[in-house]
Amino acid sequence: MISETDLQVIQGQLKRKINPSGSVSRYCSWNFPSVIQCLPETEQGTPFPTLYWLSCPHLRYQVDKLEQKGLVKEISAQIRSDPKLMENYRKATEVYREERSALYLTIHPGLTIPEALETGIGGIREWRNLKNLKCLHTHLAFHLINRSEIVGGILNGLSLYCPTGACAGFIQAGI
Repeated sequence: MISETDLQVIQGQLKRKINPSGSVSRYCSWNFPSVIQCLPETEQGTPFPTLYWLSCPHLRYQVDKLEQKGLVKEISAQIRSDPKLMENYRKATEVYREERSALYLTIHPGLTIPEALETGIGGIREWRNLKNLKCLHTHLAFHLINRSEIVGGILNGLSLYCPTGACAGFIQAGI
């Protein structure tokens, strides 16, 4: 469960209300949420597309710029052409799916994992036969939690340090 203060910050970061049932998985150097863990399904029971969500506006902005430069296709091509990278990507995806499945079974003991949750990082369905990645934001979020995640590792050149601590302005501000 996300604390009230963290909830205010996250909703300010994302500029929308969120379900407070998830948790904060990582804090930035200013001690504000930077990665949140989302429940594997919405309150209506439909699958949520990702397990980890990058909430930090500083990091999201940096990744936005990389995506605009075509880095999704570039990294996808690197992984497809390099068997070692592909194997590392497969392993990271398995870790991700296991974490997501374990969380689902914690919430719903005794049930089987729905097929709709059998997706990879960022909700990608074709992770076994990678054509193109989806959303570098989710890959970076997973990498910040699990350092072995290959795509986030490729993004290591990003500055994780936010120079302004601007998220302080979201406390008590609401959305």
